[in-house]
Amino acid sequence: MIPPRCVTSFRYGLLSAVALAAVTACTSPAPREPEPTGQEAGSGSRLSGPRPETIVFQDQVETNVEVPARLNDLEFFDTAGERVALEDYLGEKHVVLVFTKGFAGMLCPFCKTQTSRLVANYDKFKQADAEVLVVYPGTRGRLEEFIDAARTSGKKQVDAVPFPILLDEDFVATNFFKIRSNLATPSTFIIDKFGNVRLAHVSADMTADRPSVQAMLDVLDSANGS
Repeated sequence: MIPPRCVTSFRYGLLSAVALAAVTACTSPAPREPEPTGQEAGSGSRLSGPRPETIVFQDQVETNVEVPARLNDLEFFDTAGERVALEDYLGEKHVVLVFTKGFAGMLCPFCKTQTSRLVANYDKFKQADAEVLVVYPGTRGRLEEFIDAARTSGKKQVDAVPFPILLDEDFVATNFFKIRSNLATPSTFIIDKFGNVRLAHVSADMTADRPSVQAMLDVLDSANGS
């Protein structure tokens, strides 16, 4: 088990890191992203790279990898330090499983923006009978460093994240999906409640080659027979 001190820091620090994207000052919608009511990511001043409002994710995406069997065996750590099995969700809801790049001493602006848009549009996923699971791949040894970077947003912002954020300890799930690249290649997997993989998209790079919110909702609409 994770030591209690780390568990407490993980609960607040990890969630704060992504909550920052949804509650800070930048509120302009991204170009071409069809989710104009959502709040964008943070001000951009904390990170190098493009400003969140200039980041455009992809409305047209297709499956580009084959998903291995035995998805039910995958496990993660939640923000309480407890193990979470993917099978806990499969069969109950559609699952939108989003792998971020991971933490390498800074928060990736593309991962931060992607997460903020998922936060802002979470009600749409709920209406589609789906749960969003955002995964940060990494090792337990990097946990404290990640928390130190995350604390800049403050504990009061934790409640801004409505869906589970999970740690892929030692890259077990990352290796399962064969998306290991330094840390991980950003990837999105949408699995319907019957266990069928509706989308398996591995980004071509570490930047904006990721499904937009609208692209994910379109896949879920298809899964729901719309």
